[in-house]
Amino acid sequence: PVAAAPVPASTGRPQRLPLKDLQVRNPIRLAGTRGEYGIPFGLRSNQVVTAASLTLAFNFSPSLLGDLSQIVVLLNGEVVNALPLRPSDGTTQTVSVPINPALFLPGDNSLNLRFIGHYTRDCEDPFHSSLWANVSNTRSVLNITTQSLPLKPDLARLPAPFFDRNDNVALKLPFVFAGKPTNGELEAAASTASWFGGMASYRGYSFKPSFGQIPAGNAVLFVTPGRRIPGIDLPAGPAATVIANPVDSEGQLLVVSGSDEKQLKQAAAALAIGRGMLGGASASLDGVRLPSFPRYSAPRWLRTDRPVRLGEIVPRYALQGIGLPPGPLSAGFHVAPDLFFWPRQGAKLDLRYRYPSAPWLDKSRSRLDLSMNGQYLTTLPLTGEHWWDKWFGGGRPAAYTSRADVVLPRYDLFGQNSLVFDYNLLVQSKQRCEGMLPDNVRVSILPESSIDLSHAYHALHMPDLASFAGGGYPFTVRPDMAETVVLLPGDPTPAVVEAFLNVMGRFGDATGAPAIRASVTRSVDAARMAGKDILVIGPIQIAQSESLFSGAPVFYQDGRLRVTERTPVERAFDLFSPYERSDSATVDGFFSGSDSFSGIVGFQSPFDAERSVVALLASDPEALPTLVNGLNDTRINAQVQGDLSVVDGEGMASFAVGDGYWVGSLPVWMKIAYWMSQRPFLIALGGLLVAFLISAPVYLLFKRQETQRLEAVK
Repeated sequence: PVAAAPVPASTGRPQRLPLKDLQVRNPIRLAGTRGEYGIPFGLRSNQVVTAASLTLAFNFSPSLLGDLSQIVVLLNGEVVNALPLRPSDGTTQTVSVPINPALFLPGDNSLNLRFIGHYTRDCEDPFHSSLWANVSNTRSVLNITTQSLPLKPDLARLPAPFFDRNDNVALKLPFVFAGKPTNGELEAAASTASWFGGMASYRGYSFKPSFGQIPAGNAVLFVTPGRRIPGIDLPAGPAATVIANPVDSEGQLLVVSGSDEKQLKQAAAALAIGRGMLGGASASLDGVRLPSFPRYSAPRWLRTDRPVRLGEIVPRYALQGIGLPPGPLSAGFHVAPDLFFWPRQGAKLDLRYRYPSAPWLDKSRSRLDLSMNGQYLTTLPLTGEHWWDKWFGGGRPAAYTSRADVVLPRYDLFGQNSLVFDYNLLVQSKQRCEGMLPDNVRVSILPESSIDLSHAYHALHMPDLASFAGGGYPFTVRPDMAETVVLLPGDPTPAVVEAFLNVMGRFGDATGAPAIRASVTRSVDAARMAGKDILVIGPIQIAQSESLFSGAPVFYQDGRLRVTERTPVERAFDLFSPYERSDSATVDGFFSGSDSFSGIVGFQSPFDAERSVVALLASDPEALPTLVNGLNDTRINAQVQGDLSVVDGEGMASFAVGDGYWVGSLPVWMKIAYWMSQRPFLIALGGLLVAFLISAPVYLLFKRQETQRLEAVK
């Protein structure tokens, strides 16, 4: 039965949005005589704001002139209020600013904070160190109350209202099953979870399962005639239907249905692919042809057969900056986690950048700094000048385009990456009250700039849990998960199902394609698992399977996981291995200090030497969703490495315990050359051997000639 009480229509839905939830990662620093910071946010198309206010927590320089300095709050270009910055009132303040609801727009909105600061009534240096104000990103909050307008159920609006790109918070979308889900229902849900996960992306997402109960709000239902939810009518064949939520007047339900599990999976896959002609409250998805995704065909991964222009992966406006300083420009991109560049150092960035030249700009000290994933790469000069400008320029303002080749090092390339271009335009030293500086200076990274991966192969030394945490490798090699089998316990709890759905969401986020061919099983079957990568999600008891976990770095014994000890022969070979191993005493000490376990294990598949196993295990299955969701934190994600990563009090502790192996494809000559390059001792030994093999025959030849000459003399 539908175990939920009807939710009465609300008069307004309050939302508390700290600036940090609006993607303002750090406190806002406003500097100069006119500094400004824009905060984009969204509003659902069916929402109307009925009340709003902004709580602003900030501090500012005590040297500011109170009658001339202020922070101006603007919404969509309209002035909301001007807050005077009077040091006499205290330099640390928290102010609540009412906002007229009529200023909010459906869809995209922009909240701007403009700093106008002065420290003297005479001529002043616009970059003086006393011109600053800081706004907290955690204590500053945008409070809005919204009223939802009724929407007629219509598939043409998909993915709305279940996902709206203008939402400001993480996507929370319940998945409803008639009872504990079957394998077929979970495979259908994998298509839908990866579809929504790919759209929600950086915003975050969670898909909490519900068994036999319809929750309030929006939800997705998976039903067949044999497993129905009372009150939900089913059309014939594979279909998708949108209906009003019977327990919440403001919610809607997306019903994915089929006459059997095969048709249910067909409906979910067709819905995720978007190949059906959807419209109205219900649509049949029978006969929709599902595409096949070859290996390394993820839509979000950069191509490796040609250079990819930055204009293909980010909008042009994201590569342009304005003002002094213009602020950092960024370009995000995804790559296959197993790129192999040796003997090169990494990918090649063919960078073309444009910047101004004018008498006020100190070209010798101005620069463009490049970083990737928070790591500094290089600094490029802004000294380009045409030869004719030296003779005929006369000091006039001009714009120049420079070009540079930059190596993106392999050690800093992950599944998801962010390139940051930071222009530092420095002003010439000028005399007091001499001229004015422009405030509309423009710089850009040309969209013709490109990233070249065409010289890379696909090969990776495994196990490498960092590639799984960052890009879902090796499962995402086939974006539709056609070469993946997921092993779940025989009686999965809601927490296990939630972890499974969230992992599918991560895969969709990594590839940009839905997992329409993932396979789910509840038992270890060597024939079914051969030729496939295996994802295990469940309690630690699932590690009792000796046939699957025989080569794992951990094993199950006496109700807990223990570290597999290496044999003396293996330890002897470790002395000659170029790959570091964790100290066994350290790993044993870590495990012996706690009876509980929550972590990720990686090892070679016992059913196929070219395949891998990644297991997400926990002593308490309720901890599995937390384990998966923790990978969304960049700090925790970066801590996942090696073949064993365990949750501790500060994030994840990672170790390299078991044997390594290679997956991928390399030419034979490169395999030999790379293998030798990792073992300099053997190279030296080989050099001596080659020298001996060459010199020995030469020595014997000379010795023979010497003997012949001596005999001739005698």
